[in-house]
Parts: sequence; C-alpha cells; structure tokens
Amino acid sequence: MSSTSICKGLSQLPWQVGAFCLALLVYGVSGSPTPDEIGVSEVLTCLLLLASIRLPDVRRLPAPVIIFAIYGLSIPVLTGVLAGHSMGLILRDLIAFGFLLLPVFFASSNF
Repeated sequence: MSSTSICKGLSQLPWQVGAFCLALLVYGVSGSPTPDEIGVSEVLTCLLLLASIRLPDVRRLPAPVIIFAIYGLSIPVLTGVLAGHSMGLILRDLIAFGFLLLPVFFASSNF
C-alpha cells in the first residue's frame, strides 16, 4: 500500500474522526487523568471530544441506556445538592458521568 493511497483514505474520513484523534493526542501529550485545576489542555480536549460526537436520536436508544442516563444525570445531582456539596464538585461529577456516556454518542455516529 503506497503512502498516496493512505493519505487518500485518511482524507475521506469524516472530520469528527480527526477531532477525536486530536483530542487523544492533546490528552496524551499534556493531559492528566485527575487534574488539580482545569487548564488549557483539559478545555481543548473537552471541546475536541464534543466536536467529535453526534447527539443520538433518543427514540432509537435502548431503554436501559435511557434509564442509565436519566439516573446518572438526576439522582447524583439531587443527592449532592441535598448533602450541601458545592456546585463545583457536582459539576465535576457530571463531567465524569458525561465521559461514561461517550460510547453511546460514538455508537450513534455511524462513521
């Protein structure tokens, strides 16, 4: 396989694949799995991941996925608010839960 055919094949991929690969590169080079504070690399990784997904058609998702998403986005938030946790901690946990939902967004992308 020649380098020209590889480049031609890569140019036919959707731009979302490039955004995802760039997010992985930024995270691998300068990211941290548990950052002490949100920096440029975390924001850039988040934006690139958001650019690489497509929102799924909720009507086509299996019921367990919908129940998992509703539970994960509601019960922990209510528990955190009722326990008096700061909004920063609750937001941090919601972002982590969003990462758990990434496979659902990628599975519905149909690349």
